[in-house]
Amino acid sequence: MITREKGKFQIREFLLFAAVFAGIRQALLSSLPIYAIPAAAMDDALMVRGAWSMIRNGAGGWLGPYDHLTLVKGAFFPVFLAAAYKLGISYISAASLAYSLACVVFIIAVSRLFRTKYPLYVSYLFLLFNPAAFSGEVLQRVYRNSITPAQVLLIFGCFFGLYLRRRERLGKLLFWALGAGAAWASLEHSREDAVWVLPAALMMTGISAAAVIKDVASSQSGGRIKPGWRINARLGIFLLPVFIFWVSHPAIAAVNQIKYGVFCYNELNDSHFADAMKAIYGTKMEGEDIPYVSVSRAKLKRLYEISPSLKKIEPFMEEQMDIWSRIDCQAGDGEVEDGWFFWAFREAVFRAGYYETAKTADGFYREVSTEVQGAFDDGRLERQRVMPSPLMPPWRKGRFGRVMSAFGQTIPFMFTYQMVTPDDRASASGPGGGIALFETVTGNRAVYPKEERLTHPDWEDFNAETMRQRCARLAAISRFYGATGTAAAIFGIICWFCLTVQTVRCARSAHDPDSQDQRLSFWLVLSALLGGFLCLAGGVSYNDAASCPSIGVLYLCGGYPLILAFWTLAAGWACECALGWIANEKIHNSPDGSARLPR
Repeated sequence: MITREKGKFQIREFLLFAAVFAGIRQALLSSLPIYAIPAAAMDDALMVRGAWSMIRNGAGGWLGPYDHLTLVKGAFFPVFLAAAYKLGISYISAASLAYSLACVVFIIAVSRLFRTKYPLYVSYLFLLFNPAAFSGEVLQRVYRNSITPAQVLLIFGCFFGLYLRRRERLGKLLFWALGAGAAWASLEHSREDAVWVLPAALMMTGISAAAVIKDVASSQSGGRIKPGWRINARLGIFLLPVFIFWVSHPAIAAVNQIKYGVFCYNELNDSHFADAMKAIYGTKMEGEDIPYVSVSRAKLKRLYEISPSLKKIEPFMEEQMDIWSRIDCQAGDGEVEDGWFFWAFREAVFRAGYYETAKTADGFYREVSTEVQGAFDDGRLERQRVMPSPLMPPWRKGRFGRVMSAFGQTIPFMFTYQMVTPDDRASASGPGGGIALFETVTGNRAVYPKEERLTHPDWEDFNAETMRQRCARLAAISRFYGATGTAAAIFGIICWFCLTVQTVRCARSAHDPDSQDQRLSFWLVLSALLGGFLCLAGGVSYNDAASCPSIGVLYLCGGYPLILAFWTLAAGWACECALGWIANEKIHNSPDGSARLPR
């Protein structure tokens, strides 16, 4: 039987255990090549372009010269790449270390939930070897999604650590508050669609603050926290993550103001471009219902008549519509789907010469927004409701069924760990320094296409056989997760449901308040993990049903650590409950009642 002394979680002991297995993971990933895509000017190459500007010119280089791509995506990942370069750490090693560290922080954060250390060790191992975090589409691409799993674990872990330690001294709380705010801000400025984290973050902040207030209210009857300035300081610490998140926006906007002359942190969410997109999406065309298309040629023709500014770029806009209509999912239909329209719009404005400066471009979009909004106000155009994000096309009647269908595909896709294996495929040729620039920025090797290998003889120094062997080992891990993922997730959901029932049944009981508090804390942690996972899955499903194909590990990578944490913690709770029940039975049946309860 496990005793209290033997099974107690010790941070130093856990750190040694964690370091050993993190080292094994680093060794397995050490020979992975990057998958360079120099032609992805709006994705991978954009990240490398920003990082290279900082590497060559320091902080003054920021994200490089201004054009229609510079501020379209968050600044954090280029900063991450440049920092790894300056520290002499390869990109794959840096991203992998960040994820391993996030796993450690998460486990320490939730350690207060368990009576024994063993469920935490098991949860750590499952999180650490999460195959989505080292898949070809996540880790091997030089793209911002590679650090998303680490950011998500840090956000949830630090919020949990803050809540579970809410009665401890302020110094301990400060560490978790700073971590939660920094991680949340880093994700916000990595991905412009990180809004799916907002509900869980605000819920955890609100519950933590309410718990502190409740403790103060009970202080008159012997509570641990007394009213006064200390409670104000404590509440301030619980609100610190929200403050850090909020202040990060004007901080980055101020940098962009100095560098480019426009005060915005991201042009997709915080500029007149966002206003213009919402105005265009908000234009209603009666009787028009083209799947995946919210801005048809007919709507554009109507908008040219309304907006003199849009009329000026008509030739460029029509040219870009022709180009993008040939490369979207319904190639050849003459229309541009929602997932590609805003790229066509920005490219047309760029070709028309409005990106000479950031102020010029922002002023153009302001005029478009003002002109279309004016047409709404005077009745020349009919307005329709739009989504909060300019990246999300408007809701349409009958779309619910398609969203639910996509959601039904997303869940099994994640539970079975499809397409999460690493690979040794050759990188794609492209301009802008090509594959060699990716290698320079990352410090990692790439597999060159056959036609380029003769011009890069040093490529032969890359140990291709070792690479293939390690890819095979990692693929075996992926297959194990895929074979067990569905059953494990279902078991976790069953455990969560049982815990929910138990929590509700015991809510009105005055017996053993400490046990009730522990049970409620466990339920809140599991519910936050499940809620965050469902928010991401729902958002991706909506985008897949309304905009463009999105059900893939690249967009869903932030959800895998959440579902792994959910079911491993839930299973740990079930195991400890089972051990407690067995121990109670032994005590009940023991003649002298001397059996020891597990701790």
